[in-house]
Amino acid sequence: VYDSEEVREDRELIDSRHGVGGVSGEVATEISPFSHDDLWLALLGRTSWTSVTTPIVASVVFSGPPSNSMFISSVNMNAYNYAPGTVLTVANSLNNNGVLMVLSVSTDGKTLVVDKDLVSETASATITVNNRVATVGATLTTFCMERAYRHSSPAYYQPMHGVVANEVAVESDGDIANASWGFVGQYCEGLLETTSNTHQSGEAYQAVYSDAPFSSVSGSISVVRDGVPYRLGTVTSLSLSINNGAEALPLVGSDRLSSFSFGATQVVGGSCTVLFESALLYSIFEEEGEASLVVRLDNFVSDSSEFLSFGLPRCKFNTADIGDGAPEGLPVEIDFRALRPAPDNTGRSSQIFISTGAVDEIPPAIVPGQDYYFDSFATAGGDGAELTPFHDLSELA
Repeated sequence: VYDSEEVREDRELIDSRHGVGGVSGEVATEISPFSHDDLWLALLGRTSWTSVTTPIVASVVFSGPPSNSMFISSVNMNAYNYAPGTVLTVANSLNNNGVLMVLSVSTDGKTLVVDKDLVSETASATITVNNRVATVGATLTTFCMERAYRHSSPAYYQPMHGVVANEVAVESDGDIANASWGFVGQYCEGLLETTSNTHQSGEAYQAVYSDAPFSSVSGSISVVRDGVPYRLGTVTSLSLSINNGAEALPLVGSDRLSSFSFGATQVVGGSCTVLFESALLYSIFEEEGEASLVVRLDNFVSDSSEFLSFGLPRCKFNTADIGDGAPEGLPVEIDFRALRPAPDNTGRSSQIFISTGAVDEIPPAIVPGQDYYFDSFATAGGDGAELTPFHDLSELA
């Protein structure tokens, strides 16, 4: 909005006009498996997930605690896209079968540090994974979002075009994991009438997945320093933010924003509050050291593919605040910032790895009359024709 700045004797505003239009806002959701896959990719600048495959392993040396490491001499695990947060299943060993999460991968890709104590042995173990991973990229994806207002008569919908997901804040403080998604866009249409009471006619929509949301109760947070993993046992809150800096500038002679571009730097950071059980985190901050941080969110079910993990291979802890004592213990709040790590021997380097299980189900049929938000990848000629919902309004926080 442009307001006149004319200075008048009567001290009154003489004119006000609409300026450059645009779209901005936030959507709060509960995080559940597969429901936000397109948005995670768009935030990082990717258009597809990279599959984490299973190599042929001749033998595995389980070195046992305290190193919690697996040595595989015959295979470069980096070449198979293993990354912090990858979840694998070990079978056919004598003492180490089960589900493990990778906390770090050595530069040569032969040593994996995992999140559980291991028993020393050498075995012809079978390792299987059912994962996908995404890293920081540089491909901008725009969406068309549509909001339906079906509770009026007639019903209305409002399409918003050239929409970019520019940030997300993930919050977990002991209950359901939540996310607040930030969006900016070029323009929106006015309210349009619809007789279908659901969405535009002629568009093809897919339904949302029906998995239960992630719970912090069954998740984990681990820190790796100098190759040694530490699982943080008493975490009272976690906040993780990803911001790609996407923005657009107004153009002279146009009432719409220009096309968007990423910011110069992908900013990944956050904070966590833990109860003071050791001086580990505070010492890393005090010494201006670095560590890896891996956060895993699990579904309520036992299926190991129902997970979402965030791996930050190189973190700097910038602030540390030891709070006052409380009945549950002494809280320590740590602020962290993710940095670009050294490349592995395949040349891959990313300040964050987002891993998730492979999609293993078909979403349910769409329910006529429900409210949905919709999104789509843009095509070369503009907004894509097929829209898919990223969340049912009934699940919004």
